[in-house]
Amino acid sequence: MKHTGFHTHPAMGASGASAAGSADRVLRDHVALFTKPAVPGRVKTRMTRGAGALSARDAVALHTAFLLDVRTQLAGGRFRLTVAWASDPGAALPPDSAIEQQVAAALTTDAAAAEHVGQGDGDLGDRLARVLAALDGDRVAAIGSDHPEINPDYVERGFAALGPDDAPRADVVLGPARDGGYALIALRRALLMQPGAAAALFHDVPWSTPAVLAITRQRCLDRGWRVALLPEADDVDTPADLAALRQRLAQGDPALCRHTRALLARLDAASPDGGSPDAPGPA
Repeated sequence: MKHTGFHTHPAMGASGASAAGSADRVLRDHVALFTKPAVPGRVKTRMTRGAGALSARDAVALHTAFLLDVRTQLAGGRFRLTVAWASDPGAALPPDSAIEQQVAAALTTDAAAAEHVGQGDGDLGDRLARVLAALDGDRVAAIGSDHPEINPDYVERGFAALGPDDAPRADVVLGPARDGGYALIALRRALLMQPGAAAALFHDVPWSTPAVLAITRQRCLDRGWRVALLPEADDVDTPADLAALRQRLAQGDPALCRHTRALLARLDAASPDGGSPDAPGPA
């Protein structure tokens, strides 16, 4: 897994979760949304390099737009949602920037449906293991925040692939990312608490490399765990990725990704080639 990344695959439209029993699912299924505070130089740094690069300020605004869109869309899911921050969200927001002040206000007002926790220390694997183990659902999942197209159907499809407790299907569900990582991991919390399970899934993984998915899947198979794969997802990490996202948004439902759409429209208005250091943050 990376910190981010989701593209809504055409096959993601039908949710695996039925309306019946949705109230029970709210208690049983718990999702951690991994993200970072919107600090220049810490988020979307690859967006500031190469052709079509954004300014550091615009990269912060893009990160925030993605986060707000993901959280807005996941608020309609039949699961609990916890936002897991790479550091304390309040302390890490610089107070002297108008954009960061707007970001802080937006996260406060847009976050009514979510709980908040810190990820703690260590690499991404250490933090994934810690946060997932602390969730109180029977079935738990982790996702990243850097793709505004993620929707509840994709997450619920991951939980459905695990199956009910009395008729389990998969032990671990992975949402492959096109770059070789994974954008979602879902499993039963009871499996994670087995001796050696967290180490097998998360320790000594070369995070942010094309080998992450393959290594994780093989480790699961080595332990005899059944693995289910969701449709492949696209990461949005580079200016080229952002150009592809623009094309998808132009062809998609205009009601989705409203923060990202609004920001991109303002960047386009400020600079014909996309991106302006003075562009405002997301609405």
